[in-house]
Amino acid sequence: MPGLPGEAYALVPALLDPIGRTFCEGIASRTHVYSNEHGTWSTAFAPIRGAGGGVRAILDVDYRSRDEVGHLTRAFNEMLEGLRQRDFIRDTLGRYVSPEVARTLLESPEGLSLGGEKREVTILMSDLRGYTRFAEEGDPAVVMQVLNGYLARMTDIIIEHGGTINEFIGDAIFAIFGAPLPHADHAERAAACAIAMQCAMEEVNRLHVSRGLPRLEMGIGLNTGEAVVGNIGSEKRAKYGVVGSAVNLAARVEGCTVGGQVLLSPYTYERIRAIAEVGPPLPVELKGVREPLLLYELRALAGRDARRLPQAATDAGPDVPAVLPLVCWVIEDKAVRPDRVSGEVVRLSRGRLEARLDRHLPPLTNVRLRLHYPALAQDSADLYGKVLTIGEQAGAWLARIGLTSVDAADQQILETFLKPADPQRP
Repeated sequence: MPGLPGEAYALVPALLDPIGRTFCEGIASRTHVYSNEHGTWSTAFAPIRGAGGGVRAILDVDYRSRDEVGHLTRAFNEMLEGLRQRDFIRDTLGRYVSPEVARTLLESPEGLSLGGEKREVTILMSDLRGYTRFAEEGDPAVVMQVLNGYLARMTDIIIEHGGTINEFIGDAIFAIFGAPLPHADHAERAAACAIAMQCAMEEVNRLHVSRGLPRLEMGIGLNTGEAVVGNIGSEKRAKYGVVGSAVNLAARVEGCTVGGQVLLSPYTYERIRAIAEVGPPLPVELKGVREPLLLYELRALAGRDARRLPQAATDAGPDVPAVLPLVCWVIEDKAVRPDRVSGEVVRLSRGRLEARLDRHLPPLTNVRLRLHYPALAQDSADLYGKVLTIGEQAGAWLARIGLTSVDAADQQILETFLKPADPQRP
């Protein structure tokens, strides 16, 4: 349009709404064909964002028309659709990756193309313990509020550490470190992120307790290895993702955790052993892995992101004797085996129990439990747990079991055993 730089220009009514939308909503917009004293026009606007993401200015593209209005209108529509797609992609990416990653992908010509490459990455898998029971029994609105609040907090932490969220699977999180932007220290970033996530769970649970909501516990597994990373899908629907055995192993490692734990595969541990404080190696047999694997429980990191894992709330508080008959069933691949294992609880602590069993159950075995409360002449509902340690004692097997899911009524009964005045009576 005619006019000198800095000279005021009278806006016709057709321009006001599109300009307002671009400034206020930060989206590309356009006018219909309109006329003024200078001719017939069609105008498109695109936002120009500042460092903080806000709209600082707009880009104005004017097309003058005589008899080719139809062609120009189609050209405008194509241009604006491209701008809208780019805005949508940037904003969507920004919810799962850091702004730097989103900007890099969008600025590179190949950033949004399909295809992949092999790269060494560290995979983080996390999952909540006991959330399924809460989801089944709780108010749907509260259940979703709790889940969204938890995922939002964990998302912020993952992005702060340079991770990319591949997907949410219910209450589980699958994140990648070292892609799409390469980081030589991807294993250290993932380990530091895992500790920060467990620390944040303490804050999440304090809020839950203040609102009368149940505590949530999270297990995290890390694995480092070569995987194929890139844009997966079709031209109409795609996502940035990762595939390969490294992902499967990370899921297996996470499946070995109890609430509050971070377990490292030997491949992740090897890359951070100089700065990692871990517990004794735990030999496990994992599906799809030929040889027994040594897993390491991460307790603290030194170096740039020095931090210690918080003491699990389940390990805090009293450890008292108890006498409670029990039966349990082994869970394999989410199916409960029919054969029963009998025993007796001999000690209780918050979130843990010790029991004498009539059979050996390997560490990390998932079990469904049912306790009998003699003083109440009743049985518990189904409790779920994981065998942490087991050893032979006086002709029986003494197992330490971490409880992963307990309903509210049983939790109240078990709490009465922990009161110092009378630990044997519920």
